[in-house]
Formats: sequence, structure tokens, C-alpha cells
Amino acid sequence: METLKYFMISTHFPPNHLGGDAVFVEYLSRELGKRGQEVHVLHDPDVFHILRHKRDHNGKPPDDTIVRHTIYSGTSTLGLVRRLCLGTPAKVLARLQSTFRDVGPDVVHWHNTKGFFGAPADLPAAVTLYTAHDYYSVCPRSNLLRPNGSICGEPKMCLLCNLRWKKPPQLWRFGGRRVLRFPKRLQVLSPSNYVASRLREERVANIHTLRNFVPDPGPWNAMEQQDNEAIIYLGMMERHKGPETLLNSFYRTRKDHGFVLNMVGDGPLEDRLAKQIRTLKLNRRVRMHGFLSRSDLNTLRRTAIAQIVPSEWPENAPLTALEALSLGTPILSSDYGGLPEIAAPDSGCTVFKGEDQYSLDRSLVDLWNRRDDLSEARKLARKAFEEKYSPEVHLKSYLEIVKGDRRQDPSSRIT
Repeated sequence: METLKYFMISTHFPPNHLGGDAVFVEYLSRELGKRGQEVHVLHDPDVFHILRHKRDHNGKPPDDTIVRHTIYSGTSTLGLVRRLCLGTPAKVLARLQSTFRDVGPDVVHWHNTKGFFGAPADLPAAVTLYTAHDYYSVCPRSNLLRPNGSICGEPKMCLLCNLRWKKPPQLWRFGGRRVLRFPKRLQVLSPSNYVASRLREERVANIHTLRNFVPDPGPWNAMEQQDNEAIIYLGMMERHKGPETLLNSFYRTRKDHGFVLNMVGDGPLEDRLAKQIRTLKLNRRVRMHGFLSRSDLNTLRRTAIAQIVPSEWPENAPLTALEALSLGTPILSSDYGGLPEIAAPDSGCTVFKGEDQYSLDRSLVDLWNRRDDLSEARKLARKAFEEKYSPEVHLKSYLEIVKGDRRQDPSSRIT
């Protein structure tokens, strides 16, 4: 395998990160490093510090082969608002170009850059990629959600929508339009067919569907001890993730099943959900765990008979769902966005209709009735991970895209 220099550009990067997009950048960078590639990552810790209102880190950066480059763009909230409204400051763009020249990469790979760079800049690399981790390329809010919770179907009134969300208006987006203007040679990678189709509707070109991946958690045992009464929810405690919907469904069906629900994660709804659990007298059957270590989390997921993904917005390809499959834990998910692609019939998973509040009720009761006969579903879940969402499968396709794009540029070089 030829050795190339990869230049990843992302607002967030562990340990200074907020979501799965930055985690994926780390996963991809590490897997490329394992294969002898030279990987550089450019990120901006200050955006994390401003959003989290603190200067400390989630943890210390590990010692590894990833070369980290930081742009400290400023620690003021006003400065971040100015960047969101007006776009990339000249000094930040100059630092990007300077770092790019110093690295001299063969491949530039853009990720989520909200609050860091307004849109991918035109850098003269042999290969330029952009992963659509969410809808930022076509939606200033990144999630296609209107203030009333409905899903946006067409690009109009975007500036007003942002103001109603009480978010800084992105004036640099061509007078309020939501479609980013990409460099001509840039290749767009979409982790789901659903997001790829939405981007094509907005006339975004050069799109490849390339599924996300998660690391293999290690040897898997189909006969591992399960808790046949345990299910798990993992995610942010936010409205669009559906934890309230799940809790309400759990309460309505409580006499028809004997599940214990483990809810893992934090967010703005955490206190509200805890109060609701007490009010509904579900303390013995619903447990709020907050944030857990990876080891404790995987213990809960390995032994649960299913992970519930009740999202109420068009998800792309959440890593939490893929991680469940890697552990042989089937998922029960809504039918929004790219979720049905993950919870396909051949993966041992189940999909319920998100717009039908009683569809989840029926699915929970059915899952309870089948709880002693899910060994085949667990095998199918693990098989789906190995065949679709493993590092090996992803890197094979990723490197083929890189190799194919380099062939089109006779000036591309090998280091």
C-alpha cells in the first residue's frame, strides 16, 4: 500500500468534542494510521470551550501517531457568533493555508466545520473529500428541523428559521440560502443512502454512499449471558432523539411487559425525564445512568436484549446504533432517515413507524414476547457489523475512492 499524507479538518476532535462526528474522525484517523498512513488533524478547541462554557478538556489527548494541529480562534462567545454570521475570518483562513502548505497532503478530508470554517475551502490537493455527517451542507441548523419540531422538506425561509431557533443567522450563506458551494473537485461521502438522496435533491454533486464504521470491540460470544428483562436507550437527552417518546411508550405498555429500561446519556431533558420517572412511579423499572465509561456502557449493551433508537428526526447513520450491532445487540429503531438502512431485516433488528405513537408500543410488547428466542437476531446483528460496518469494510471502499480520484490527477504524488 502506498503511503499518503491525509489532512483531516474538523471543528471538534477528541477529547474536545460534542458528538459522534468528531469521534468518527478519530476512528478513521487511527485506522489509517494502523495501515501506515500519515494522518494530520486540524481542529479548533476554542469552539468546544465556548459551547461548554469551560476551559478544561474531556480528557488528555492520547499519545499516538496522529499529528494534531490546532487553531485557537478565540475564547469569546461574541467571536464565535461573529464567525457564524459572517463566515471564516481572514486570520483563520490564513492559518489553514499555512498549515496546509506545511503538511503538503495528498488527501484533504473535510468534516463538520460549523463555527470553524463556514464551508470547505478550495485547497490544491490531489484528492479532496467531504463527509456529510449531518445536513449542514444544505441546512444552517444541520438537522432539517423547524422550530415546531417538523422536518423541513424544501429550502425556503432558512434565515427566518434560524432566527426563530434563536441561533446566529449565517449571512454568508448566499443571502440565506442553505446549500454550500463546494470546490469543483470535491467528492462528497454520505454515510447513508437517505442523506445522499436529500443532498442530490439540492443538486449537490459527486456523492458516494460510504457507510460509517466503528472499531471491533473484540471477541464476540453468541452465548454471552443476557438479561432478558433489560433494554437500553443511549443518546443525548434531547427532544429530537426521542427519549420522552420512549418513556411514554414504556409507561403505556408497562403492564404488558416486564422490561427494565436503562437510559444512558445527558442533555437538557435529563432533569425533566428524572422527574417524570418519579411522577409515573417507574423508579424501579427505569434507571437514569447519566454519562458512563466505555467499559460500563458496553457491559449494559452486551447484556441488553435490544437497544432502542426512538429518534424523531431524519438520522444519518448514528455510531451508537453501529456499536450495538458490533456487540451483537439488535436495535429497535424508528423509521426516520437512514435508520431503516441499519435496522434492515437481515440485521436481526426491528423498525417501528415513528409517526404512529402506538407502533413503538406494539414493538415493545412483541419484543418482550420474543425475549427468550433472540439468539438468531443477535447473530444477525453481529454479522451485519462484520459485513457492513467493520473498519476493514469501510477502509477498503474509502481507499478505493482515494485511489480512483488520484488516478484522475496526473500531478498527484506519492510520499
